[in-house]
Order: sequence, then C-alpha cells, then structure tokens
Amino acid sequence: MTSESYPDLRVLIADDNQEMISFMSPLLEQQGVRVVGIASNGIQAVELFRKIRPDAVLMDINMPGLNGIDALIQIKDIDPSAVVFLITGAATHQRESEATRHGASRFLKKPIRTHEIVRLLREECLGPSLYSIKKETAASNQKIVSAPADLETGSSLQLAELDERLRDVTRQIDALETQRDLIRADIEKLRKTSK
Repeated sequence: MTSESYPDLRVLIADDNQEMISFMSPLLEQQGVRVVGIASNGIQAVELFRKIRPDAVLMDINMPGLNGIDALIQIKDIDPSAVVFLITGAATHQRESEATRHGASRFLKKPIRTHEIVRLLREECLGPSLYSIKKETAASNQKIVSAPADLETGSSLQLAELDERLRDVTRQIDALETQRDLIRADIEKLRKTSK
C-alpha cells in the first residue's frame, strides 16, 4: 500500500524504447504501481500478459513484430476485461478510433506525466478516487459560472484567445515536467551506479 492507502497495482509495460521503460518504471514504483513485466514488442507483451495476468498494461503502439493495436486485440481475446492503455507519440484520430474500437481502456498521447498515468490507472482498475471526484466537482462548479449577458463579441474573442494561450502554456508545462522527471530518473540512475 502507498501512503495514499491505495492497493499496489500490478502493471506490464510494453515499449521498444528501453529509455522510456527505464524512466517510467521507477517513477511508477515510487507511486505504488508495481511493474511486474516488461516487454519490448507486442509478441512478448501478449505472452507476458498470458503468464502474469497484470492489473493493467501500458503499451506503446509502434513496436516491432506485433504492434500495440494487434497486441491489444490478442490480449482482449485472452481476457475481454483486460485494462490496456495504448500510448503513442504519433497520435491520429484514426489510430485513436481503432484503439477504442478494439477495446483500449485509454489512448494516451506522449508526453504524459507519470502521476497522470497513475491517476488514470487507479480510476480504471479501482474506480474513481475521492480525490478525482472532488477535483471533478470543483471543475464543474467553476464551469457553472457564466459570463455576463452584456459581454461583447470582441471580449469573447479575447477570452477565446486567452483560453488557447492557457492550453498552450499547460502543454508546455506538461512537457517541462516530463523532462524534469527524465532528469530525475537519470540522476537516480547515476546515484545508484556511483554507490
């Protein structure tokens, strides 16, 4: 159990990028997610899923041998209720709809912060946490506030531009936090190797 009193989740990671696995695994472990299997292609992912039956699979779409979507199909044949997150840096609407059609629990676009993956894993595997419910309620309450009736069209356009800028800044912050996490993982590896 983690300090937040969540049961450990058992996760299989499938990605042909070893740097991504080396980065993600310790960060997931720090947040109470046990990495119980690592696969470097879709064929290995299906074999490991069959053997260890993890709570969830985090799988890249672009892998040699058997891609993530084809591996998803085979995993769903083994266990139709399997929780499978497909992750990609080359997201398209076609891929997202294909992943959804074949039963992907989530379709995530890189870069994504590790704590966001953990939150989504907990929601999929354990149901929404009290924290998520509180956060969604607060966000809904903020959306209820409406603009004054006399708001001019020009002001609406300015608000739309500001909203778009806010989204851009949020994306930049997410990318910087991912880089920070990568640097922290590298520092941790250096500390371990220097002991």
